[in-house]
Amino acid sequence: MNLTTPPPVEPLAPDYATDLQHDLVRRARKQHRIPAWTPVLAAACGIAIVIAGGLFLTRKDNLLSPADRPSIVQVPADKSPTQSLDLGPASDNEASVAAVACLAKEAAAAKPNEYPEGSLDPATIQLKSARWIKGLGTPGRARELVQSFMTANSVWFLCVDGQPQSYEGVGDGAADDVVGSWSWANVGSPSMLRATFSFRSLAIVTKVELRVRGTEGASPWSVVSVADRGGYVTAVLPDARAQHGWAQVDIRGLDATGKVLFEKTVG
Repeated sequence: MNLTTPPPVEPLAPDYATDLQHDLVRRARKQHRIPAWTPVLAAACGIAIVIAGGLFLTRKDNLLSPADRPSIVQVPADKSPTQSLDLGPASDNEASVAAVACLAKEAAAAKPNEYPEGSLDPATIQLKSARWIKGLGTPGRARELVQSFMTANSVWFLCVDGQPQSYEGVGDGAADDVVGSWSWANVGSPSMLRATFSFRSLAIVTKVELRVRGTEGASPWSVVSVADRGGYVTAVLPDARAQHGWAQVDIRGLDATGKVLFEKTVG
């Protein structure tokens, strides 16, 4: 055995290498967190914003070589069925309780002087949107509450089940009608791949869709309506790995006529 020569390394696919590079940049910037109120000011200046609900990219060595690895299925976009996740609006009381909980979590995690004074005062909450969506891959929860609200100093928040979604700015995002952050993980028993996408969009975008493709099949398109120019969508696929080379996530944004304005594949 030759212990001085390293084993051959599989080259990274170009798309995956780009995603990985972006992830490393995000991780490097994590210590310098951008205040959540920055996007409101940026929006006024025409700067695009990306919501980072947690971007997770994984890469593990496999026993199978790339040549022996099963291929990810290729399904034309119009051949996958759609399923709406929308369950209608939440009540004012449900939205208020969740907003207060979300703001409290953000306040507990905030650094000194991260927000303008008074921005984390629950008394200043102005509810903007609050809708229930179907809970996919969420054991014990049949639905999730997706909401947005503003506080003093025009600070805007997006929350999912009372959990705040943080922000990052992207200089090149202005060219896209939808900007956001995706994540995936294997959940449940038996295992299924659960993918999520938190987003902001231009006003022309009325729906955002997401699906997962693995080596054994593809999920339907999960569809959510855009509210207050933001939202959150999920999809699940049984017997799929949340791992590069074994699955991909397709995302697209549509206008009121059904025209696709934005589409991207990640993973």
